[in-house]
Parts: sequence; structure tokens; C-alpha cells
Amino acid sequence: MKTRNQFFGMAIAIIAIVLIGCSDGGGGNSSPETFTVTYHANGGTPQPPNQTIEKGKTATEPSAMTKTNNDFDGWYKESGFTTKWNFATDTVTANIDLHAKWTPYYGTLPNGIKIYKGEGAEVTDEQMTTAVQNVIAGYNGLSTGNIAAVQGKFTKVIIISDKNYSWDGSVLGIKFDRSAAAITGRFELVARGEMPLDS
Repeated sequence: MKTRNQFFGMAIAIIAIVLIGCSDGGGGNSSPETFTVTYHANGGTPQPPNQTIEKGKTATEPSAMTKTNNDFDGWYKESGFTTKWNFATDTVTANIDLHAKWTPYYGTLPNGIKIYKGEGAEVTDEQMTTAVQNVIAGYNGLSTGNIAAVQGKFTKVIIISDKNYSWDGSVLGIKFDRSAAAITGRFELVARGEMPLDS
């Protein structure tokens, strides 16, 4: 009887040791280390929720946001928008804040091309309002043939000063971002103005 009890006692002890080993898995079953990705939408909607990401994994890019009269230019590691976050390759190794960058535009031509303020432009909001009105009025004053000739020839209008605007060659303070082909026809005069086209 004593031997039998000793046998059961040893069996119980072995089972207990096995269960303890399984419970901690030798450290193999411990929860993975995680970090929090906090999104700062800076006025964009909808506000993305924070994400909890395993160490070394990539974060999930939030759904598209919108902000009135602004273009979304990506998520950045710093509030000063120095380093853009790449959701395909950048991995999370610590708690991190990502900041949405927005570029405002001040009007739109009838063909959908947006009008922006140039970086470093010394133009007040009041001057921008007048400049945008002049640019749109100048575009609307083009003949049907000239409008057709320039469609697709530039991708944005950038205002860089408060000078007068004309689509006939006196183009101080305005420049165009080209898409591919050179501007032709009446717009060649614009290209020869004080501010050259972007290369």
C-alpha cells in the first residue's frame, strides 16, 4: 500500500512539473512586446485610431482622410514633417507619433487644376484671394482654341508674389508645374515670363 501511494505521489509530482513547464513554456509562450502608433490627423477626418503593433512589425496605413481645401501629403515621424513614414517598409520598434501633412490650395481653375501658394512666398491671405481671382479670370479669358491647346500641359499653378497677373506674357509672380509636354501657343508667352516653368 505504501509503495502504491509512493507511486501515485511521484506521478502527481511529474504531472505538476510538466504542467508548470507548459504554463511558462520556458519563456517561449510569453506575450510579444508591443508598441503604440499614435496618429495626429492635424484637422483631417476621419481621425485614425491608434494602433497596437508587435515589435518589428509594420503598421497599417490608415484609411484616406480629407481636409477642406487641402491635399494630403503623407504621414511623417516629426511634427515638422522631416521624415516620411513608409508603411510598406518601416517597422515599429518603439512607441511612435505619426503626423499628417497637408498642403493648402486656394482655388481651382475650371479645368480642375489647383492653385497653390509657393513655398516662402511673401503673399498675405488677402493678396492670395485677389491673385487667385485674377488667375481664374485670366484663364476664363482665353479663347476656346487656346484652352484646348493647353489642356494637360501643366499640373498646378503656384503663386509666389503679389504682382499683377496676365495670361499674355506679363507673369510676374506666377509659375506652372508641367506634366510632360511643353506649353505651346499663347502659353509660350507665359513660359518666357519672369518666372520660368519648373523643370
